[in-house]
Amino acid sequence: MTDRITQSMLSTTLLADLQTITDKLARTQGKLSSGKEIQKPSDDPFATARALAVLPPGTAVRLYTCSQGWCNVAVSQLGGYLLEEFLTSQAPQAATSQGRGYINSQGEWVPSPTRTADGKPPSGATAHCRDGTFSFSHTRQGTCSHHGGVAEWVRE
Repeated sequence: MTDRITQSMLSTTLLADLQTITDKLARTQGKLSSGKEIQKPSDDPFATARALAVLPPGTAVRLYTCSQGWCNVAVSQLGGYLLEEFLTSQAPQAATSQGRGYINSQGEWVPSPTRTADGKPPSGATAHCRDGTFSFSHTRQGTCSHHGGVAEWVRE
């Protein structure tokens, strides 16, 4: 006797699988919306926003980009947006006169990645990013993360 898979059998199996996935999605959405199962900050963006809103003055944050008055920032494991007017630069005056920058995870001011007219690394550059910019990062972790990753490390 030969068993044959019919179109009806395939359809029934496919519908059962689809129902299982739909049920799992509904359970997950229920857990997230009720707050009963939050595994990382991005699972609950409202809680993350509340936590960022009550940061003590002077807290060092990593600044990614600003647009229309809102800045994309990260602090420890939290990431979100803050109004630009609430951010102040704690960088030394000599450093800020050189241009834009950010406070790294060690609390040090680091110049933002930059391009050079001749494509040669500027003084103090540690990495050449894939988008053509040069990074001044003090650690390897996260270097060029918003610039396509590291194309090559610069040797001084």
